[in-house]
Amino acid sequence: MYMGRIGFWLILLGTLLLALPVAAQTGAPGEAHPCLPGMPNYELATEVRLSGTVVQLLELTSPLGSKGLHFLFRPLDGSPAIEVHVAPLRYVRQEGFVFSVGDALEVLGSRVRCDRNLAILAREIKRGTSTLVLRDEKGFPLWGSPRRHS
Repeated sequence: MYMGRIGFWLILLGTLLLALPVAAQTGAPGEAHPCLPGMPNYELATEVRLSGTVVQLLELTSPLGSKGLHFLFRPLDGSPAIEVHVAPLRYVRQEGFVFSVGDALEVLGSRVRCDRNLAILAREIKRGTSTLVLRDEKGFPLWGSPRRHS
């Protein structure tokens, strides 16, 4: 009986360890976030403003189970498509924003390296006359603190 329990736990542990690399891949809704742990910080020195189009929406799940919204963005300047890290999905919904493939946007954010790829941590996203503010002027996320108005 004692060896049976040890064998069960060893098989369970081995299965979980083998499943971790699979869970860390990105792309489809609900898949794991590629940068966690070690999410890059927002850097004002690398801030850029890009205009372009959403080509793919991504809902990624953190190891703690929260869902984050990202999208693949094709800048109008002809540079390669880049992944934009938006915010937790619940925050975007709370703010009343819905994104769709084909949306023409202006993204203000920090250019960072994430999993050896360039990405943008969004601070503001404009669509037409509407602006979704995600971070304060220093780059700190608004979803983790009481709502601040400027």
